[in-house]
Amino acid sequence: MCGAVSKGAAGFVKAKGIPSYTIGQPGHCTFVWKGIDGEWKIGNNIYGWVWSEGGSGGPWKGAVSTITELPRFWKKNAAASNLCYYLSLLAADPQKAGTLLKEALKRNASNYPAWQALTKRNAKRSEKEKLVLLEQFKEAFSGNPTMWEYFLKKELGLDWKKANGYAVYPGLLAENESWDSVDAYMRNFCALARRDIPDMAGKLSYEVKTKRIFFKNWLKFYQQNKVDRKVRVQTCAVLEKALPPLLTHEKTALQFLGFYGQILDLWKDKQLSARADACLTTWLKEADKAPVRKKVAEIGLKVATHLEDKRALVRYAEALGRTLNRVV
Repeated sequence: MCGAVSKGAAGFVKAKGIPSYTIGQPGHCTFVWKGIDGEWKIGNNIYGWVWSEGGSGGPWKGAVSTITELPRFWKKNAAASNLCYYLSLLAADPQKAGTLLKEALKRNASNYPAWQALTKRNAKRSEKEKLVLLEQFKEAFSGNPTMWEYFLKKELGLDWKKANGYAVYPGLLAENESWDSVDAYMRNFCALARRDIPDMAGKLSYEVKTKRIFFKNWLKFYQQNKVDRKVRVQTCAVLEKALPPLLTHEKTALQFLGFYGQILDLWKDKQLSARADACLTTWLKEADKAPVRKKVAEIGLKVATHLEDKRALVRYAEALGRTLNRVV
């Protein structure tokens, strides 16, 4: 039914002279059309831009949501920005070409083809410089995590044999941790987790219908099934790699910490608890958000109790007390 509805609707509005075409979402067919305000919208929509794919990909080759950026592009110095972009393609001197591309983005930061050309001409940038470029790209296309993800994976040219995905992918999170940005991050986190916990590869899927209970389902599987120690070690290792760059993202960090504390409490493994104690001690120093510090200290208290480590108990209790006093 969704295919018939979306194809019929797209055909109807096109017959009225309104640009439209169908796109896909997980298990669903939807369509996009251009509203009278010039903005592109989704019709018969369920899951939003971040889960949309297919169709023509908009006016620029890339993520489907590039089409939403076109109206914004035309609103400010579009002609001048485009002129600089096309002149850069004709420039024989690489330095002049780079200058023209920067000028194109200065005149209009929403010039996506200019971003594409700039990354290709600067393929020899260091990994650190490329991630700085990602932050600049995010500012230019604010509120569009689908484009950030596409730019990161398809355009930026990171060497994924060397890049640490656990440190890189948190860059997909918006400052306000919007659900779209969390979805973009979690899809990629899950791919890393499936790689690093091979026995869980078929059980760690982040899907539209289960994403809100992802950690609940993961914990439930461990509660209801006998889990090899190898899987326990790998699971803790994945979370311990994922958490440090997440500590500045409060909502996401609390979800990860909550799950981490639950599996440590479930398994009560001395060696894993000892390793967790070392990690939690470091995270207490690095976390600057009170709710995150509070959660780290609470998990630490349980770990220290399990290890029967009085010094650790005092350390976490004092940290928890200081955090609560700051809140009050």
